[in-house]
Amino acid sequence: EYVLKQFKEENCTYIDADLYSQYKSQYGVPAIGDLLVTAVGTLGEVYRVKDDKPFYFKDGNIIWLRNRGVCDSQFVEVLFAGGRLDDQIYDTAGGSTVGTYTITNANKTLIPLPPLPEQRKIAAALSDVDEMITALEKLIEKKWKIKTGAMQRLLTGKTRLPGFKGAWVEKRLGEVGDVVTGSTPPRGVSECWGGDYNWISAKDFKGKYIVDSVEKITAKGKSFCRLLPAGSVLVTCIASIGLNAIAKKPSATNQQINAIICKACDHEFLYYQMDAAKDRMMELAGQTAVPIINKGDFEGLLVSFPPTLAEQKAIAKVLGDMDEEIAALEAELAKTRQLKQGMMQELLTGKVRLV
Repeated sequence: EYVLKQFKEENCTYIDADLYSQYKSQYGVPAIGDLLVTAVGTLGEVYRVKDDKPFYFKDGNIIWLRNRGVCDSQFVEVLFAGGRLDDQIYDTAGGSTVGTYTITNANKTLIPLPPLPEQRKIAAALSDVDEMITALEKLIEKKWKIKTGAMQRLLTGKTRLPGFKGAWVEKRLGEVGDVVTGSTPPRGVSECWGGDYNWISAKDFKGKYIVDSVEKITAKGKSFCRLLPAGSVLVTCIASIGLNAIAKKPSATNQQINAIICKACDHEFLYYQMDAAKDRMMELAGQTAVPIINKGDFEGLLVSFPPTLAEQKAIAKVLGDMDEEIAALEAELAKTRQLKQGMMQELLTGKVRLV
């Protein structure tokens, strides 16, 4: 079974024309403006029929809502999709293992209906925002693909930036910096925790830079760890293999993380190389219950470097600019999604009326 919000032609099972004709003559088929709502297991996902391309559906798991012209189907779709009817759907679904939204319960579901012209205006306004969200999602996906392609070319020397030449060389991580494995202050000593020093774990890896950690340690806690300088490249080597980031300020880490204190390379360039090395790191970890890369294997990981530090910095700058562009688009997407939620809260409750 597929969720209706992910309804795509490639996800469908096909029936022959004769069987479709039989269903059509016996039961009728969905028309433009009708809604289909999931009714077993995953409840309340909605699909609005937008064209007359012939299709049918599995009766037992989906409720078919025919449009009688009393309301705008796009407006009702928004009510389902925005979760405005969830309380009614789940209150009537019962406490069974597999929830069910029945036809009887669907007939009892109350929906807020402004006049039909206002329904259409609300649906159109929210549809415009949806189009903005879709356009941003596609643009972000495109930018990610461009960045991935750029990494494959720039981090291997296949494409050189203007003004740079000379052969690339492979170096082991242990040759370009000091590799440090983190440690954990005693959990039972309260004086070690809740201070001002970053103590980084896997849950802090949420972007290129780690500014502040979820947990912090005190000066006493710091005595059980090695404080790494700002700019250290951090890589998870136990369980969650290959998460990587740059410490923005002096920090300690737990033992799940290996840090590279860069001495013969640019830390921003190395960050991108480690990002590109995730598959090779998974191979080093092997197939164990808890994947782990020992320190020796990690230090021996080969990474390609251009001949000059200037070229490393130039490559990191190009990829960093791409990251900033993607981050700005993702922030705009989050803001637009938040705008839509606010509009739904105002428009679908009647707090704000459209003229």
